[in-house]
This record gives sequence, structure tokens and C-alpha cells, in this order.
Amino acid sequence: QLHFHWGRNQDEGSEHTINGGRYPGELHIVTYKTQYSTLTQALNYNDGVVVLGIFLKAAPEDNNVLSPIIAGLPRVLNADTTTTIPSFPLQNLLPGNIINYYRYQGSLTTPTCNQVVSWTVFAQPIPISLAQLAAFRTLHDETGQLIEFNFRPVQPLNGRTVFMT
Repeated sequence: QLHFHWGRNQDEGSEHTINGGRYPGELHIVTYKTQYSTLTQALNYNDGVVVLGIFLKAAPEDNNVLSPIIAGLPRVLNADTTTTIPSFPLQNLLPGNIINYYRYQGSLTTPTCNQVVSWTVFAQPIPISLAQLAAFRTLHDETGQLIEFNFRPVQPLNGRTVFMT
């Protein structure tokens, strides 16, 4: 599963911060251990889920890697709709530098917020144009309201150790 978080402007949107600073968006690639048959089952185990977090940095030009996703957004403007996009290698979504990252044991950022996630958040962001960001801001939630704030506020570390490479 992959999903995106964004805010109403370029000063908010990422769910993680670096030295208190936010990016306008964050992409999550959610994976689970193959010994579990579903993500739901994997959420019951401390070793079940790994999420890759990738910051989205505003850029002047479109990111062509994101183009198939952005092109599909007009077909899912409203909640509970689906579409199919052309397949592409997920590795294309990773930043050029995958050696520098932050790693910690944490939780899902959406309810039920299970404390079973091994997080890897890459230090280097990938670009996303302002037009591409604007496309996400055209989506509507279950009540028909524009989705402008779909990121979780930063949570306290609660004694967690964050490792950095």
C-alpha cells in the first residue's frame, strides 16, 4: 500500500519533521512481513509492518515518477472511489540517496495507531511540483469536504530511540 499526506500549504503536510521543519507532503510505502497473510493480520505482531517514509519537497517542475498517480487523482476525487493506474516499479519513488535515513520503532499514523511499525524515513526528499501538490488538494473526504489536513501532528518520542545513518 502507498498513500500520501499533505497540508493546505507548503509549510505543512509531512508527518515527520527534521529539526522541527516540515515538508509540504510525505509518501508512505506500507509493507508487511510475508508470513502474515494480510496487513490487518501483520498489525498484531511487533515484527509485522515496515513503513518507508519519503518527504515531498516543492519543486518548480513536475516529478514524472509521480505522473501516473497524479493522473489518476481526478478519478478518485470523492471518498470510497477507486481507480487503476499503470504499474511502475516502487523503487522509482525512492530518493536518489537511500543511504541516509532515520529509523525507529513507532506506530501507524492513522487510527488505530498500532505500535507495531518499523519506520525508515529517508533524509533526502523527492520533488513534487506545486501543480502536483494542488492535485492532491482537490480530493474530498467522506463528508464532501476538501482534504486539506490529512497529516498527524508530531507525537512525543515517549522514550523511543531514533537512529540516523
